[in-house]
Amino acid sequence: MTELWRPVVGFEESHEVSDRGDVRSLERTFLRRHNKSKRLVEYTYLGAPLRQWIGTETGYPMVDLRFNGACVKRAVHALVLEAFVCARPSKNHVACHSDGSRTNNSLTNLRWDTYEGNEADKLRHDTHVRGERNGIAKLTREDVRAIRASDELQQTLANRYGVTQVCISRIKLRKVWAWLDQEAA
Repeated sequence: MTELWRPVVGFEESHEVSDRGDVRSLERTFLRRHNKSKRLVEYTYLGAPLRQWIGTETGYPMVDLRFNGACVKRAVHALVLEAFVCARPSKNHVACHSDGSRTNNSLTNLRWDTYEGNEADKLRHDTHVRGERNGIAKLTREDVRAIRASDELQQTLANRYGVTQVCISRIKLRKVWAWLDQEAA
């Protein structure tokens, strides 16, 4: 199947994105002042595929779009959806990966959906960050189950597990780790 290319929204003169999630710059000619002579010189920029990198905060493939001296960092999945589907429908919509893989930016895998729809995807694909997957979690599933089953004083449990008494109370009241009950069922 042939790879389809469309202009990147907002960078129509300089970049294209494909339905497979590839991004490239286009050949273009522009005038620029020469450093030494200060005369206007015509330069030709040859188009090339853009190197994608993984955003450290998001984990999504990103590209740097450069045009007229400016550089804009953009997520590839948003570029694909904007070019082939439509602009982001509202502030409540996000780009969702149907298979749960952040790096699969093919058009057939992407859609605009609400935050709630995206969270449902994360649960379905088991890519959500909760429980011990949270980088600052002090407790494991087994710890939480043991805390809920224990009849000891909350402060005693808090000291044992290195958390606060309030944390123990919220666990016992199922205000946190509530999803653990559904997982066991």
